[in-house]
Amino acid sequence: KEKKFEPAINDFKKVLELDKENKEAKVGLKSIVKDINSQIEKSGKEDKSLLQKLIKDIKIEDNTKKTDDSIDISKIVLSNIKDDSKIKLTDLKGKVVLINFWATWCGPCKEEIPSFTSLYEKYNQDGLEIIGISIDKIKKSEVLSFAKELKVNYPVVMETKESTKAFGELDLVPTSFLINSEGKVVKTFVGIYQKIVFEKEIYKLLNN
Repeated sequence: KEKKFEPAINDFKKVLELDKENKEAKVGLKSIVKDINSQIEKSGKEDKSLLQKLIKDIKIEDNTKKTDDSIDISKIVLSNIKDDSKIKLTDLKGKVVLINFWATWCGPCKEEIPSFTSLYEKYNQDGLEIIGISIDKIKKSEVLSFAKELKVNYPVVMETKESTKAFGELDLVPTSFLINSEGKVVKTFVGIYQKIVFEKEIYKLLNN
């Protein structure tokens, strides 16, 4: 079982050898660690031992993602890749905002996006805004093509220094942050979640 993870691990490690601060590689390795931990729970003793050794050999850094209370969104200004229009998060005060960090290479992100498009269509007129923040290092035109292919109906932007500083390093992608009408981050979702989980929290905030 461990062999199926090795090619991706080696690719990410090669990137980090050239650039120790490469965020995509760090997040990729953390995502693999989560996948391996999931496999360990289902494995027998021999496979479990091999998978645990694999995690140890990765030597991934500890998570530094900020807690909800420490996130300051006041300086974040993003640019919609569709039309380059500016999105200032403080201007969205009074609305419920779901921020989703994702990447084109992330399978779980692709699985989760239809839930967001459905929620945006259902609740946007009631005050919900969704913003997809891509952590990709490719051209924004390529990200836009990918978003169009998935029929994303909400704004998609590229990650900025300000957004990284505010939300901190991520455990993995997808990671989403729910912001209430007062501009405060009230919920963090690390990893993929079912639509009903997001909808429950969004509905509660919209009707608060």
